[in-house]
Amino acid sequence: MNRFFHTIAFLLLALIQFSAGAQTVLISEDISIRTDELYQIIGQTDNYIYFFHQKASKTTIHVYDSELRFIRSNEMEFERKRIEPFSINILDGLINFIYYYKQKGRVVMMARQYDSQLTVVEKDTVFVSEKTDFTPRFAQAESDDRSKIMIYSVEKNSVIYAHCYDLNTRSYMWFGEIETDGKLRERFAKALVSNSGVGYFVTDHSPIGYRKQRMNLQVIRYSKGMKKPLQFNVEVQDLKSEEKYILYDNQNDYIVVSGLYAERPNSRVNGLYALRINILNPEKRIYKKFPFDTKLEQEIIAEHKDKQEGILDLKPVDIVLREDGGMLLISEIQKTHQRYGGLAAAERSRNAGGRNWTDFYHEDLVMHAFNPDGSEHWNLVLHKKQYSQDDDGIYSSYFLFKNRSAIRLFFNDEISNSNTVSEYIIAGNGKSQRKSVMSTEYQKLRLRFTDAVQLDGMSFIVPSDNGSKMNLVKVDYRPS
Repeated sequence: MNRFFHTIAFLLLALIQFSAGAQTVLISEDISIRTDELYQIIGQTDNYIYFFHQKASKTTIHVYDSELRFIRSNEMEFERKRIEPFSINILDGLINFIYYYKQKGRVVMMARQYDSQLTVVEKDTVFVSEKTDFTPRFAQAESDDRSKIMIYSVEKNSVIYAHCYDLNTRSYMWFGEIETDGKLRERFAKALVSNSGVGYFVTDHSPIGYRKQRMNLQVIRYSKGMKKPLQFNVEVQDLKSEEKYILYDNQNDYIVVSGLYAERPNSRVNGLYALRINILNPEKRIYKKFPFDTKLEQEIIAEHKDKQEGILDLKPVDIVLREDGGMLLISEIQKTHQRYGGLAAAERSRNAGGRNWTDFYHEDLVMHAFNPDGSEHWNLVLHKKQYSQDDDGIYSSYFLFKNRSAIRLFFNDEISNSNTVSEYIIAGNGKSQRKSVMSTEYQKLRLRFTDAVQLDGMSFIVPSDNGSKMNLVKVDYRPS
């Protein structure tokens, strides 16, 4: 039976000031699922919510109404009994599904479009590979507007085979066989595709070590009608980038690179940088470097009583582009610890019978906002403390929810069945507030916020994975 409750009930703790009323939380019926099965929240169209589930050779889409009441399950039929799902999304009211299968030593990549009733509207062969004894390891890049998908693979550690497909027009845009100078396993940094279908591959050629502090990126550009790719280098002196986040700014035609830098080989980062590369004129770039100020460092490391300069275990995890050309870099403290039990350290190599544990920590979030000219607008630290064991940290970190009024970051306060969920609400001027959203006590929910999907500017869905049982949880800010 579908269950719902409002913030005025005892299970929810707070009202959202940015909404006209209290948020509503809806929970679906149980879904039976195993840890080795594939699933994905597809999204919503025509007031239906869709959930993809693949079990062995059975591919199913579950359909729910807008209040997460189960309607039906459709078992999908394909050219082969066993297919490999590759990508699924909703665009302009249609469900787009990309998948592939093997046929006589070749890989056949297919695209299908379904309407809201899961009737096939269009079916197309994206490409058929050359005959091979092995299946290439395909990866993808998706444009911001979700209309273009670039499918690529790397062979011989030096050649990129890339295909670009337009979901709007259901047409194959281009194929590129891109030769590089090799060492892609070590140098590959990011694949990007723009809303217009231009593909970019960024490789990192920065020197190893700290004696030569220089960031050296190579950008390869390929698009429809090109006979060979264009490439250019971007070099920044006096920068040892420890961690970086790369994305494409479609509004301004920039490649954005932002991350953290270090000054010494001591596992600490000392500041952050922001780099914007004009793809039409790569020499026209905006670059700024910002060392962490003392106040920010002290706020992050105060509880650890660590007086050394720099911050340990800080990783860039997200970039939010602003409409004015500025951006927001989000970093998170992430730690992993190995623990060993049952055997002394000297005995581990001779006897593997001891119990080993892996602890995962996801702690404070650090946010830096930059103006269009690269200057710093504001920064803040958002405190949280998440700890889990032997779960790859899948219930930790946060979900980023965006609309025109504010950014919201949702996260589990603790990783357990009886848990509270909180949010940080961040306004455009950097002002923030923390609020309790709900409690999962008595609900047996374990929310995976990193797999949540925003439906629109007022609602999102997050899966709850509790062993063999899964539920969909919808949070809606519309007045009830």
